[in-house]
Amino acid sequence: MKHKALELDRDRKKALVDGLIAYIDDEWEQEIGLLKAELLLDFLTDNMGKELYNRGVTDSRKFVMKRMEDMELDMDQIKL
Repeated sequence: MKHKALELDRDRKKALVDGLIAYIDDEWEQEIGLLKAELLLDFLTDNMGKELYNRGVTDSRKFVMKRMEDMELDMDQIKL
């Protein structure tokens, strides 16, 4: 199954771009414009998004598997 690139809705992307602009201004004491911030966000999502997403999937799988093991033990305890 082919997966599409990570896409952000307009409002979320604007909030992240605004956050990048503020972060770079506060931490690096440099001003960047909207276009540079959008390009940086695109770079980060293209290059890091899949890794972070896959990490979330892996962590979720571990959580669900642990819950299933716990449920199996609980079911064994209620057997007559």
